[in-house]
Amino acid sequence: MLLFTGFSFSFWLTDFQAEYLGTDIFIIFYANGLVCIISGQFNLFLYPKLGLRNLVFWTQGFSIVAATMILLIQMKVFHFDSPEEEVLFVSISIPCFLFMLSLAVQVGFTAIFQAAFEDDRILPFNKRATSINIIILVSKSVTIGAPFANEEEEPIPIVIILGL
Repeated sequence: MLLFTGFSFSFWLTDFQAEYLGTDIFIIFYANGLVCIISGQFNLFLYPKLGLRNLVFWTQGFSIVAATMILLIQMKVFHFDSPEEEVLFVSISIPCFLFMLSLAVQVGFTAIFQAAFEDDRILPFNKRATSINIIILVSKSVTIGAPFANEEEEPIPIVIILGL
């Protein structure tokens, strides 16, 4: 339940972060669709080879790297002397790392959901439907806080993602 809730919260928080990029809303929809298509293919390929535990470790690792890079860029650890170069760097690097972060979170979220349906050791068949709905209810109750976390000052939402 904790993994499902953490990935759900991170998914929505990265989705809300993408809306603050200042780009066209349709481009964000297309990018999110592309993330979902690519993540499905990654899961199709990696889940049987790595298993749930290793896939979650890898997705968490990529999430941490991407979120750390966004945090370092937002805190201006990587900066340029020229304001034009700085704006160009931020306008290219933040969306790229946010795309990688969204992709890693979506792959992990899909793997957790897939494991809930495939592995009878996690949720037995006769209790699966009720269990999954309770997990979704709890995770959605926690995910209600994602828009509020997104409204905090700039490095705080990424720090929250790093904490999850």
